[in-house]
Formats: sequence, C-alpha cells, structure tokens
Amino acid sequence: MKVLNRVILVQKADTIAQKRLEITKQRYFLGKLSITDLNIALNETVQARQNYVNVLKAYWTSFYTLRRLTLFDFLKNEKITYSEGRF
Repeated sequence: MKVLNRVILVQKADTIAQKRLEITKQRYFLGKLSITDLNIALNETVQARQNYVNVLKAYWTSFYTLRRLTLFDFLKNEKITYSEGRF
C-alpha cells in the first residue's frame, strides 16, 4: 500500500474512532452502555490516534530521507544546493 494512501486510511480510522467515542459517551451518560463499553471505545480511540501519528511519522521520515538522498526539493521542484558560507 502506498504511504500516502495509508495516511488517508488511518486518518479516516482516527476520525471514525473519535465519532464513535462521542456517541459512546452520550449513550453511557443516558445509561444505555456500561463503563466497560466506554473504556473499550476510549482504548480504540487512543490506538487509532497512535496509529495515525506513527503513519504520519513514517510518511515524513520517508519524504525527507528521499529529499536528502536525491538532493531535490519536491515542493519547489528544484535541486537542493548548499553553499559553504551558509553554515
């Protein structure tokens, strides 16, 4: 799976987990769910957020590794040059 597609997929999973938690909280406060159900939803939300952060980290690490190895700035669409006086 391409990294960018994975980022989009895990972002959607994170959003769904957040919505599920809100619904679960409302149902818990109405007395329709147990604390166990609320805890499960909370744990799944935390896991979804951790997955999202990990995938974002992998994406940006890959992006900047590729940029460094190729010495090409993909955002500006130009070669990266360094001058000695710059540092």
